[in-house]
Amino acid sequence: MRSDIIFVTYGEHNAEQNWEQLVSRIPNAKRVINVKGIYNAYKSAADKSGTEYFFVIDADNIIMDDFNFDYIPMDDSIGTFIWQAKNPVNPLTYGYGGLKLYKKSDFYSIDILPKTQSSTFDFISHCDFPATSKIKFIKKIASVTHFNSSPFDAWKAAFRECCKLASFGTHLGLNEIQLSENKSRLVIWCSVGKDKPFGKWVILGAEEGKLFGLANINNISELVKINDYNWLKHYFIKKYKYVFS
Repeated sequence: MRSDIIFVTYGEHNAEQNWEQLVSRIPNAKRVINVKGIYNAYKSAADKSGTEYFFVIDADNIIMDDFNFDYIPMDDSIGTFIWQAKNPVNPLTYGYGGLKLYKKSDFYSIDILPKTQSSTFDFISHCDFPATSKIKFIKKIASVTHFNSSPFDAWKAAFRECCKLASFGTHLGLNEIQLSENKSRLVIWCSVGKDKPFGKWVILGAEEGKLFGLANINNISELVKINDYNWLKHYFIKKYKYVFS
């Protein structure tokens, strides 16, 4: 039995276009719309899933034509599977923005304390979720993450990712190879792709996210703000005097 496929959106500029493309291929795909907070949105996806494992497609993600969603987990101690995604602004290809397969029961585990947006940094990072399972990164490209669909979307994505790349080593106990990979990715995010659509906003967001992560490397109460999209929007408006149409 194929795992349910759930599309999660929160105001992304290209969400409707990408949803239409998905359902033209997967008519029985399900959708979660505008649930505030990353954990809450993915928990809503778990609620909608009729299968123990379910795929999550973020709204800015377009699945490759040759990906068929037939993956069956063989080890139930693994609760999160993450595929690689192509970055349309720079040459990076890794788990950022990638397709995810989650284990539904992990969202209802008694080992998981009640979550709020302010207490959950980024559960994919394994800071505090899922508490009962491991993560497996699959070295296959499943999608292209079209996060650069507007100035704010481009800036927001880069700010969040580079904050994590700059600060996560402290919290996750990464080894030297992983820390080196983070540093290399951070350099690329901050310097490559200015000529791409909204590329200058990506680089601005990357630089600011890096500085925010380094400045708050031991301050989780500040770092969690990157999961509050309203906070990010207000920060963006104040910083750039940007007027949304």
